[in-house]
Amino acid sequence: METYEPKCDILLAQLKWGGVGGLYHIPLETQQEVFRNIGKHAYFKLPKPGTNPRGVEFSKDALLKLIMHPNTKKIQIFWLKPAVEFNPYERWIKYWKEGVSRSNLIQR
Repeated sequence: METYEPKCDILLAQLKWGGVGGLYHIPLETQQEVFRNIGKHAYFKLPKPGTNPRGVEFSKDALLKLIMHPNTKKIQIFWLKPAVEFNPYERWIKYWKEGVSRSNLIQR
């Protein structure tokens, strides 16, 4: 975090199942402006010590400033979540049986 500087554009997908999200193009110049204005410590949300984090995140304030900036381009998308009938265990068994059948054919 100490040496971070924005270096390229960001393409950000905001998924809101059953609602309106979007696809955002955040130009490098926009990131640099927000980064300069709020500072690196307000730009990031660091993981809490002793947790199993997925990495450093943008802070809520930084993300809002980035996506609301006039230079950020947005395509609004209604994210319809389809009902999916899926049983991963049964699917795994099916693939496993197919794999066993194929390996038996190869061995013969």
